[in-house]
Amino acid sequence: SSANDTRDEEARLSTYFGEDRSKISSWTCRFFSYAGRLQLINYVLISIVNLWATVFRLPCSCIKEVEQICSAFLWTGPSLKSSNAKVAWKDIWCTKSEGGLGIRNLREVNKVYGLKLIWRMLTGESLWGKWIRANLLKGRSFWEVNSKMQMSSWMWHKMLKLRSVAKLFFKI
Repeated sequence: SSANDTRDEEARLSTYFGEDRSKISSWTCRFFSYAGRLQLINYVLISIVNLWATVFRLPCSCIKEVEQICSAFLWTGPSLKSSNAKVAWKDIWCTKSEGGLGIRNLREVNKVYGLKLIWRMLTGESLWGKWIRANLLKGRSFWEVNSKMQMSSWMWHKMLKLRSVAKLFFKI
């Protein structure tokens, strides 16, 4: 069931990012420089990921797809050819002072927003946090819930996997 949840989630998001791919292909920026395309990546494409990641954890396959779209757009423009990369994508993530282009590592972004979801769940009075505490935690501590016994969503399992990192930031 968990594997099906993962595939369903990936399919939904892949469809969304596929729509982004077609929108990017229609952009009339064939004459943009690398710097212009870099600005579009940072302020449009990465912002879309930020929006989605604030709401839920993104599957690795979706992060990989967005990175492929960004890389192809940076090097080839709206044609989105996956060849012709001048520099490895992992080197582009580095800060400008480290020789990169300053594009944020999307896996790290996804993890940070996952930690923020945990923080909001534990400290906030949001409807979502109240629902989680009432229906999934059922009076138990988030830190002690057994992830293998939970019959719950893919996202909940991903949040539980982040507990070891989240513990570093919470006084328990």
